[in-house]
Amino acid sequence: MRAKLIAIYRGIESTFSNLAYVVLIALFLIVLIATMARQLKFNIPLAYTLSGYFLVWLTLLMLPQTFRLGLHIRIDFITRLLPHQVRKVLLFLTDLLSLAICGLLATYSWRYVLNTFKQGTLAAEVIDVPLYLPQLVIPVALTFACFSFVGIIIGQFKELGKGERS
Repeated sequence: MRAKLIAIYRGIESTFSNLAYVVLIALFLIVLIATMARQLKFNIPLAYTLSGYFLVWLTLLMLPQTFRLGLHIRIDFITRLLPHQVRKVLLFLTDLLSLAICGLLATYSWRYVLNTFKQGTLAAEVIDVPLYLPQLVIPVALTFACFSFVGIIIGQFKELGKGERS
């Protein structure tokens, strides 16, 4: 059962990564075309809107994988001075706190997007886009980031238990 859940999560994470690559290529093409059009004295207003949305989507789609792989920025110049076991405990506690904050943000962003959906709010942009569509990536990415933190914390908890026994 556990292996199946991990496989499902990795599949979702892989889908997020692949979607992020597609968004990155689309972002590149939009910016390239808008820049070339601007040189020809032609303006594509939708390009600025889409590039803003795509930049946010790109960042958030990679969030769960970034956490799981430990590729996010950590300020550790002080913690590196501490003994290894103390560092592990502090890392565990900060990841636990990060999970709580991420969970809180995910919960409230789901509420916000649902409220935007119910109200039928449109983005004040060149085209009328329901506002919940560009916002939807926020709660989805934060929810899966929470799953990443849970996996990280379980691994750290097991590691802390091993360290105490040895």
